[in-house]
Amino acid sequence: MAEATDDAAFAVEQDDAVDDQPAGDGTASYVYLATRDLGSEQVATLTGIGDVPVRLVTSAGLTAVVSTVDRAEFGEEALRHNLEDLDWLGRIAAEHDRVVGRVSELTTVAPLRLATILYNDFRVGSLLSEWGTELTAALDRVQGCWEWSVKLVTDPRPAAASVGDADQPTSGASYLQRRRAELQRSSALSEALTAMADRTHHNLAERTVASRRLAAQDRKLSGHQGEMILNAAYLVERAHAEGFTQEVERLAAEHPELTVDLNGPWPPYSFATVESRGDRHEGTRMAGQP
Repeated sequence: MAEATDDAAFAVEQDDAVDDQPAGDGTASYVYLATRDLGSEQVATLTGIGDVPVRLVTSAGLTAVVSTVDRAEFGEEALRHNLEDLDWLGRIAAEHDRVVGRVSELTTVAPLRLATILYNDFRVGSLLSEWGTELTAALDRVQGCWEWSVKLVTDPRPAAASVGDADQPTSGASYLQRRRAELQRSSALSEALTAMADRTHHNLAERTVASRRLAAQDRKLSGHQGEMILNAAYLVERAHAEGFTQEVERLAAEHPELTVDLNGPWPPYSFATVESRGDRHEGTRMAGQP
């Protein structure tokens, strides 16, 4: 969750059009996602952050799912402070994901990054128009797909059990020999684990529309004890999801020495990537942007 501060966005407007200014009631428009083929009746009972009803803003053949938030809580200065509050951040992330997940059950979505906020619905419509080509490409890319996560973590117990088992060195030379042997074993093990992770990723990626290898998660955040040798996201056609999960289960059965962590299905956060138009909407970034 601490990484979410890099995902926040607040649009800083530059022009003087009356309709382009912040709402006088001190509110702003929080944007959850962009999509197509979504009607107001489909989200009539859906609420967003703070249990406020969501609404649709449509432009250029695209639709954004939006709700109203208070700029006292989501304005630039307030947001910088709140993003350091992990309890606040966790609550907002959960509500954001709930909206994205609910709409993704109805249609294909391009999720926006956490805390993507624009001054008003006029700017939301402008965003859809200006980013129309990129958003359409993103929706085409993830059409009919779910995202799945696969992590491989080594078992820390064998390494821990070996500590202290060998005889203590009786001289400086024997100590150096022992350390050299330990380093060689460690290097060989590391190479073997890397090769296993590479093979696993290649095998799973062949069964998907797209894939992304991600950095290993911090142990303090994820709680895993061993070494995370693979952390990857896979974009899988919904029709092929069963075959994909069965392959992961087969992998887990073949490698009981590893923890194989399969999660999903999720909206395609890692693959609905749209590059930022920083010159037009400073700070506004779309889901999945590096």
